[in-house]
Amino acid sequence: MLTRDEKNIYFYNTFKLSLVFVLFTLTLFFYLFQKFESTSVVKSAPIQVEIYVEEIPVTRQKHSARPLKPKRPSMGQIVAVEEDTYPEEMVLDESPGKGRGISKPGGVPVEVAAKPLIEYYPDVTGIRCKGVVRLLLLINESGHVESVENLENTTHSETCLQRAKQAALKTRWIPALVDSKPVKSWVTKEYKFNMAK
Repeated sequence: MLTRDEKNIYFYNTFKLSLVFVLFTLTLFFYLFQKFESTSVVKSAPIQVEIYVEEIPVTRQKHSARPLKPKRPSMGQIVAVEEDTYPEEMVLDESPGKGRGISKPGGVPVEVAAKPLIEYYPDVTGIRCKGVVRLLLLINESGHVESVENLENTTHSETCLQRAKQAALKTRWIPALVDSKPVKSWVTKEYKFNMAK
């Protein structure tokens, strides 16, 4: 009986002899049949390519003015309603050349309208209402809301109106300017509720 080492040597020698025999056979095969000729040659017709060159007009870009940036939507705007609905301390200025707008007593028009700085939205948890609440806000020189008046309430809900007033009182504004000085001004603010009943 052969030992393990003897078996390994036997298989190694057998492998070497087999490899030499296979390589010799392949070499002999390629040596004897080195010239292969194809029995059938397919001749294809030459491909005819026709190229047409046409004159293409030069593309010229028209230089136009740069498009204007879209205007930032303003949340607050000068109140433009009937004269008798303004608060008592405000008067309407209709002097020629200055346009129609709300002004302080004395006829000085507001040059730059107040703009919202920090926006708060009404808390709608636990309520169901649909419609619009439009408020009239008095913005003081420091940007705080001093007074809130109801202009329109299509929700017909006192809860929605109170939530809108609370949100309006929390909102901070950039005050209106007259001669580059902050002044009190009135703006309208609209809150939309879309919680179906």
